[in-house]
Amino acid sequence: MLREQDDELDGVIGVVKATKYEAQDFGTEIRGQNARIQKLGDDMTRTEENMVDADSKMQNLLAASNHCWLWMVIAIEFGIMVLFFWIL
Repeated sequence: MLREQDDELDGVIGVVKATKYEAQDFGTEIRGQNARIQKLGDDMTRTEENMVDADSKMQNLLAASNHCWLWMVIAIEFGIMVLFFWIL
């Protein structure tokens, strides 16, 4: 009787230890994921700031430039892109 209880307790202890190690692995993985998510959030914030800055510069450029000249530059760039992709 006591031997059976000891065997059952050993089995329970084994399950508890396995659960403990699994929980520790989960904790490690979650901390790693949180670090990656934080870095991604920081990158997104930096990208948003860069986009706002680029938009502001573009608005200033559009306000100060000749629209005909801008359309000509856009058309030339488009032509270069088409030529580049046609060659490849």
